[in-house]
Order: sequence, then C-alpha cells, then structure tokens
Amino acid sequence: MFAVSPRPPVPPSPRLLLLFMTATVLLLPACRKAAVDTTLTPSVQPSILMGEPAVVLRSGDDQAWYKDLQVGLAEKAKDEKEKNAKIDEQRPAVDQAVKALLEEIDEAVRARRSATDKWSIMSLTCGRGRKLADLTFTAELGLTKLYARRPAMSFSAMPLELCVAKLARESGIQESQPRGYNPLVTWNRTEVSAYEALQAILTAHGFSYKFVETTQKVTLLLQDSPTRRDFIETATSAIVAKGKIMNTARACITVAPREKAPPDDPEKKGIPPPR
Repeated sequence: MFAVSPRPPVPPSPRLLLLFMTATVLLLPACRKAAVDTTLTPSVQPSILMGEPAVVLRSGDDQAWYKDLQVGLAEKAKDEKEKNAKIDEQRPAVDQAVKALLEEIDEAVRARRSATDKWSIMSLTCGRGRKLADLTFTAELGLTKLYARRPAMSFSAMPLELCVAKLARESGIQESQPRGYNPLVTWNRTEVSAYEALQAILTAHGFSYKFVETTQKVTLLLQDSPTRRDFIETATSAIVAKGKIMNTARACITVAPREKAPPDDPEKKGIPPPR
C-alpha cells in the first residue's frame, strides 16, 4: 500500500485575484442609481411679467406709440396716496397692453428661432425704468436643457462627482469640480430643472458653484424706437443675436468646496481685530 500525502493548497494566481477584485468593484455600485427623465423634448415656457407701470404727466396731444403702456396723469397728484390711487385705476388696462406687446415679441422670436438653437427665452418684462416715465424692456435667455423642467429626477447613493457630471452632461454644459471629497447623494424631485437640482444638491453638501455662459440678457428703452413696429423688430433682433452667442459659448458650471473660517481666526469671521 502506498500512502498519498495531501497536496498543499495552491495560492490563487495574481490574474485570478485581479479578475475577482474587478468583479467586486463592478458589483458594489449596483445600489447607486441615477434617473433623469428625458422622455420629453425639453422646453421652457417664458414668463410674461408686467413691472411697475411708468407714470407720465400727459397733455392732450400726446401721440407717443407707447402711451397705452404708461399711466397718464392730466395733472400732478397732490400726494402719494392720490398718485397710487390713479395708478391702481389705470393699471389693469396698462398691464393688458404691456402683456400684448410682450406676447407679440415672443411670437416674433419663435418665428426666427431654429430647431437646433440651444437657448430659450426665460422671461420678458416691461415696466418703469430709472425715471418715473421711462419704459424699460428686459429679456432673459437661458440654455434650454439646463433650465427646462423635467418630470422627475432621482439619485440614490450616487457620489456627488458623478451626480454633477451627469446633470451637466444632460444639460449640455461642461463641468469643473474638485476630486477627492465625494459625499453620496440621495435626492429626488418631480417637475424640476437640472439648474435647480444642481443648486439644491451642491448647497446641501456644502459646495459653492458658479454657472458660466448659461444666460444672456437684453435691455432696451421703448422711447428709443420711433414706432411700435420698429421696437418689436429691434427687440427681436437683439434677442436672436444673444441667442447666437449662446449657441457657440462654452457654458459650464464650476464647483468648489465652501471655505470655512477657522474658529480661532476672528478676521475670517468678519470680526475686526482688537486694537
């Protein structure tokens, strides 16, 4: 009879260990989930805003094309109470006229937009300027994918770095953020934009941020145009020109940890040093 001695255990090969570790790493993040609903084409519905009405002392022969957009007073009010009462009396008609003008500009811009444009009008505003009688028009533009509201967004145990990168990618913008500190993000909302999601998530985890080249603004004085038609053309052309800038701009979000002043440094707390 021959005695067979047991073979000593054979250590796993380095290649086998590497395969095992790789599989483990791939399986671990399985619980990390991110969902951004992109089933609908993103769109932004502009806000039509009527600002404080402009007020002017008006003579009977006033032929200005924008007179219906102002509160006209036949004589100077005796006091602030009387002036406010006259403004409130005319405000509904003035607001209706302003709304009609802004909607006409919005329609004119839509007719000149291209299907490939990256931007949308976020708001159109018309109201009192620096002077009581001035009428100022303002248009704010933004990147459609960044500011459009999505039906739902959800993140479950997702590293913040990946969360920011995904939202930036879905918004068509670049991102610059620190590496290393990566808290896990669990967050969900409905009817929310990527802009709002980035704001909420970064603020909650103690990061500061800055959006670059994601908006544009147009400001015009109605009195600078001789006719209503001229003003609409001027406003429309200015908005479309700003939109072309947005189409080629390198929009991005930059992220940085929010600095905290050391508790023993009074100057960084905003407390003046003792004299």
